[in-house]
Amino acid sequence: MKVDVVIPTRNRRDVRKELLEAIDNEPMFNNVIIVTDVQPLSEARFEGCKRASTEWVAMFDDDVLIPPHWLQSVLKEVDSKTGAVATVRGQNDSNIDAYHRVISAFYHLHNVDSNPHIGNVLIKRSLMLNFQPTPIFTGEDQHLRNHIEDSGYTWKILPYIGVVHMRRARISVETGVYYKRCHYYSHFQLLRRLGTRFLLGSFTPLVSHSLFSPFSLWKDDVKFVSGWLKETYKSH
Repeated sequence: MKVDVVIPTRNRRDVRKELLEAIDNEPMFNNVIIVTDVQPLSEARFEGCKRASTEWVAMFDDDVLIPPHWLQSVLKEVDSKTGAVATVRGQNDSNIDAYHRVISAFYHLHNVDSNPHIGNVLIKRSLMLNFQPTPIFTGEDQHLRNHIEDSGYTWKILPYIGVVHMRRARISVETGVYYKRCHYYSHFQLLRRLGTRFLLGSFTPLVSHSLFSPFSLWKDDVKFVSGWLKETYKSH
């Protein structure tokens, strides 16, 4: 079995050398399709999958690092109802990493992590070919996951196996606006997110050895909730 690889990027030089080396060292990876001539990134992913030729396509962000066994790990999870398989990824951010380590002391992170992680995903190419990409980046991952599940397939999220996202994920007021507008969170999920981040975030200094860690998390939450409320009152 061969698997083509799609890497959307604004500049070919931005693709991590370590990522390309890991791909090159895996014999089951086939063609590497780096898409630089299409924006936004959601459209670039779609275009890359059109240029691919294998049944399954691996899609990576240009700034992720993957372990040598990534492909074998996700292929083990593929069955007839699988549409995509991704893995929880670490962050090159000591504050977020501390939060994940605190959560992991109580729960398996993949059981509470609702992020689809499209930055490292094995996806069925045929499902990408009838996907309508979002015009903006915010919410792209949830939009793609909804498309897979609406098509009758499952989106699986595996535990952390060594994937690291080297750029910090950006959360803004617009993130909250878009999540509310597209109904990506129910009110219960929002309260669970906020409650968990507030309570468990308080313990992050024990891991990060920095009193700044919880405030970094809570600052993101304030932006997210501000956007959520902005969209809520706008709709009324």
